[in-house]
Amino acid sequence: MNKWLSGGLLLCAGVLLGALGVQLTEQWTHNEPVDRPSTAVARVQVHTLAMPSLNRERAVRVYLPPSYADNTERHYPVLYLHDGQNLFDEATSFLGEWSLDETLDALAVSHGLEIIAIGIDNGAELRAQELIPWPHPELPVAEGDRYLDFIEKTLKPWADNRFRTRTAAEHTAILGSSLGGLISHYAAHTRPQLFGKAGVLSPSYWVSEQSFAMTQPNGVHQRLLFLMGEKEGGSMVPDFDRMQQLMRATNTEDTLLFHTVAHGQHNETLWRTHLGWVLLWLFPGATY
Repeated sequence: MNKWLSGGLLLCAGVLLGALGVQLTEQWTHNEPVDRPSTAVARVQVHTLAMPSLNRERAVRVYLPPSYADNTERHYPVLYLHDGQNLFDEATSFLGEWSLDETLDALAVSHGLEIIAIGIDNGAELRAQELIPWPHPELPVAEGDRYLDFIEKTLKPWADNRFRTRTAAEHTAILGSSLGGLISHYAAHTRPQLFGKAGVLSPSYWVSEQSFAMTQPNGVHQRLLFLMGEKEGGSMVPDFDRMQQLMRATNTEDTLLFHTVAHGQHNETLWRTHLGWVLLWLFPGATY
């Protein structure tokens, strides 16, 4: 079966002599179709939704937990993620899938954790501008708020109406890596009434110095996890450490976790390898 690889994530780091110190350019480019079998479990559905806030449309990939079909009275927490092409299926991934569906199936057996996971496909060449909250000299178009408006005003209401979700913020998480980590942190801070949890993996703070000025206590109890690889390039690790110092100065709760992975690099392997315990930390108590 022919599968179209709709986008590939190109990650490159170049040392600059200017104020940034490093430029990490992330963009998706179109590729030729490749013939790879699907690896997604049968409970992963693909839907196409309009994005009124961005005047475009997008595929979303919905993972339903093992008990969903049989346990019709049960409602489930929801995890929203970015870069949906890379989450569930080798046939649509570029640099390797996260195996999120297999990981969640395993956690359902080992820990009783069952959640609905909704991955939003990235916009290929529009990926960067959709995932940044503020303009940057290298990325002058910033659509992050309108992208989050899509999640808040279109996607979440659709999901809550179509699936048996637990709708409160305490049962709703957002998670992503790189620019997806950046927008996930921003979403948790600016929309605490929507997201009670966030997984911020390898956040690209280099593109948004405003993230540091933004980070002040919002008075809302949230569960926030930050993860970084020790070997990620440029200013990634120093920025991560700076954010940790800033947040720990005003937040001593045990619902805030910063974790640095020894020898970890900025790639799918890092995020896939640590996904299991990250999900268990974000959704404590396992059985809902």
